[in-house]
Amino acid sequence: MLVLARKIDEAVLLTLTEPLPAGAELRVMLVRCTDGVARLGFDCPAEVRISREELLGKPAPAAAGIEQGALDVDGSAEDGADRSASTV
Repeated sequence: MLVLARKIDEAVLLTLTEPLPAGAELRVMLVRCTDGVARLGFDCPAEVRISREELLGKPAPAAAGIEQGALDVDGSAEDGADRSASTV
């Protein structure tokens, strides 16, 4: 499971690199939510690319009252997490 932290207005993009067979499952789990940060866990087939939007050069909307670019990003996986999913 790949775990990413997201704050308000931060996004994760899921991109198919190949068509998935019928019945293929994508699982997104809310692992933890504290102090305005949600930790999301992703279990996906290898054909699904998981990307943090800010790494793709797309401008993220600023959170209310916070200057854009002022937020820290924690994209690290939790200890012991399976990092087999491809990320950008």
